[in-house]
Amino acid sequence: MSALEMQGWLVADFEVAANGRYQLRCSPAHHVELDNDHRLLHGDVYNRRFAWSVVDLAQGRHTLYIRVRCKGSAQLSCVARQASEADSIQLYPTSSPSPDIVASALAGVPPLLAMHVLNTGTSWRQLSLRVARSELPGGGRPPWARTFVSEGYAAPKVYSEVNESRWVAPGQSLILSAEVALAVDPALANWAAQAPNDGDCLLVWMYVVELVEVCTVCCLWLLG
Repeated sequence: MSALEMQGWLVADFEVAANGRYQLRCSPAHHVELDNDHRLLHGDVYNRRFAWSVVDLAQGRHTLYIRVRCKGSAQLSCVARQASEADSIQLYPTSSPSPDIVASALAGVPPLLAMHVLNTGTSWRQLSLRVARSELPGGGRPPWARTFVSEGYAAPKVYSEVNESRWVAPGQSLILSAEVALAVDPALANWAAQAPNDGDCLLVWMYVVELVEVCTVCCLWLLG
């Protein structure tokens, strides 16, 4: 197969309709440069869809230079979209596992929830990831969860134990984490044991302190 290895540069032009701030992402690419000054951009090497580069572009045509190395053939895709000034903080899921609930307690020392955060704005932002709320599964709520509600017990709740903040530079993407804890009604000390099957979960909504709306949902799996 070594005889089929290919290396080279892929050069592609694109146009933007107006001056402004744009997000660019090329997947799966390791080395990406922009325009004749060869500004180095993030490459979304593992195609995880959060490795955006934030750049200011003038109206008109621009050029991407992408270093390609592959065996046989390669498939690449690039996306350009205008960054919204009204929503300059974006959250994306990470590959970091959420803490499981084992024997009615959160596993992990300390138990952490994490998200990728991207600052598409023009100024530094001091951000902290927090728990907005948590609740038992709704809609198709399993019998054990319906029993808690019908008998008047307070549902187990996840809350932010430590609220640390990090500074995020313009155009920077990094991971924010939140140390969390679980509050349980004393009358439900072994509540997780009543969940008959692994795979049930407690829903947790996360948000960044500078945002008003809830951004994403995590699911903590019950393991008995």
